[in-house]
Amino acid sequence: MGNRDEVWNAAWETFYDTYYHVILFEMLSKRWQTLDFLTKLLVTITTSSSAVAGWALWNDNDYKIVWLVLAGFASFISIIHTTLNVNEKVKKYSDLSNKMSSVKYDFESFQHEMKVYPDFDVKDFYNKLELLRNKNINILENHSIDFLTTDKIRNKAQDKLNLALNIEG
Repeated sequence: MGNRDEVWNAAWETFYDTYYHVILFEMLSKRWQTLDFLTKLLVTITTSSSAVAGWALWNDNDYKIVWLVLAGFASFISIIHTTLNVNEKVKKYSDLSNKMSSVKYDFESFQHEMKVYPDFDVKDFYNKLELLRNKNINILENHSIDFLTTDKIRNKAQDKLNLALNIEG
């Protein structure tokens, strides 16, 4: 027969990890959305639909270089946007966040059930825990770290999680 405290500890550790990834994926989704928005805005400003503004600036020698640099930068950013597949990253991180949120809620229900039934059958609850852990693992298997997943954003996610759970870091 197993140990209830070990089941509690394992449930807590996996819940913590799941909740951390919910926050991290939300933050990454927002970063990619911001990059997507700014790129589209810059490209829109410099496209042919705004050529009238460009012509006005083109005729003024002081702004001619500014417009050339802005249009060149917009073209460069547009190429980077396509190369990085930004639209797909936004979709990917939103999807990962939603899936991990679902697992997080399952863990919260599981922990609540453990509190309501403190004399739970250890083997039965361990099996339920393993199913939840496998859900977590299956979602994380589809995640590959990209250049926006920096130590800084990871630390921010960790701090946000600790604050949400009232854990002093």
